[in-house]
Amino acid sequence: MLSAIAFFLLLFTPLIFLHELGHFVVARLCGVRVEAFSVGFGKVLWKTDRWGTEWRFSAIPFGGYVKMAGEHHSDDRTPEPDELWAKSPWQRALIAFAGPAVNLILPVLVFTWFLMSGHHYVAPVVGSVNGGSAAARAGLQAGDRMLSVDGTEVVGWNDLSGLIGPAAGRRIEMRVKRGERTLVLNATPDVKTVEDPLGGLQQRGMLGISSAAQAPVVIPHSGDSLVQAFDQILSVDGVDIRTLQELETELGGKSAAKLKLRRDKTRKPGGRFDPKVAETLDIDWQRPTDLAATSAAFGAAELFVEGVKPGSPADEVGLKAGDRILAIGEQSIGTWGELEQALLSAPEHRAVISLSRPGAQGSSLLKLELSLREAEVEGPLRSSRKVMDHGVLRSYWHAAPKVETRQLGLVAATVLATQRCAEILTTMTEGLRRILVGRVSLKQIGGPVM
Repeated sequence: MLSAIAFFLLLFTPLIFLHELGHFVVARLCGVRVEAFSVGFGKVLWKTDRWGTEWRFSAIPFGGYVKMAGEHHSDDRTPEPDELWAKSPWQRALIAFAGPAVNLILPVLVFTWFLMSGHHYVAPVVGSVNGGSAAARAGLQAGDRMLSVDGTEVVGWNDLSGLIGPAAGRRIEMRVKRGERTLVLNATPDVKTVEDPLGGLQQRGMLGISSAAQAPVVIPHSGDSLVQAFDQILSVDGVDIRTLQELETELGGKSAAKLKLRRDKTRKPGGRFDPKVAETLDIDWQRPTDLAATSAAFGAAELFVEGVKPGSPADEVGLKAGDRILAIGEQSIGTWGELEQALLSAPEHRAVISLSRPGAQGSSLLKLELSLREAEVEGPLRSSRKVMDHGVLRSYWHAAPKVETRQLGLVAATVLATQRCAEILTTMTEGLRRILVGRVSLKQIGGPVM
């Protein structure tokens, strides 16, 4: 809490000053005398007189004010020419709007400054393709770079959302780069139910691709005694490894290799892997020869159940730690994203899943009916939001996507900054609307520190 308050003071005190400065500048331009300009309320800690105004810094820095001459209008006397109520209605409106206008313009300027120093974005390179998806049917492959959709250039991964989402059920043309070749592929995005940033559900067009590839991680129950479950592989024989595909390529048919890996012994079930506390190990690895162990220590590490939340749908149907989900319905899946998207789009958010459960006599195959249920999750500083949840404690074993940087000029940076700020304002406005109609919890509302 103390760090949050300190952050608030460092960030919002300048914003308060600039907000009030907007009122001050426009008031002076309109010929209104400003008697006092204060950052903060309460006891005055410091003050000075400049340009006919007393400038103050007060003890409680959670706000500020500009005191204008004659701002408290009275019908008993005629206002002086330099008082607020002597000005026309449009001038008073400009003075009132000047503070909020600064707060709207300032983020655009800040974003523009950051973007001109380098626009960092996730490259539109396909990391993985969901089985049975529109992308799979169209022939998209991991490693393909999206160049355009229906003639519109794709610069970063985020561009795809605005191009694919509205195209549900409509055929689109995609230009992609695969190696040295440029291909033209046609796809019809599937209509899927997805969660939006505010936790609501909406119908969107989905190709079934992700920018994140599977990370090179040791899977549980591999039968390999030299490595442990969820160890992350960093290099093979000195060659750095970023994705599972790179690991499989580098190992190839090798029977032995020198592996550098990270192991986080502090990680709890469903928790994040923390590279800062993980230890780095060098291992002389040999491929196991025990055929009963099938011997693949490395594979897609997702969809292993690490635990279940008490009282959740997963708990009620009997999912257990160690289970590995293989398919939903008749479709094989490899990521939590595929499972959740399929459940969101299923009737009543319920579907049959296939899973493998380890046992003393080997693994057994089971089928269970899993569903999603609305649940409230805690956020920072006592905030909370409602999400659709199955209750499985899970970890996302994704390799970091490829990030690129583009230098932007003043005009391009300003346009992009304006778009980003407009998106944020739109999301905030929609969030407030949902709070008013009861679709978003009142716990999402907090004071300035939150």
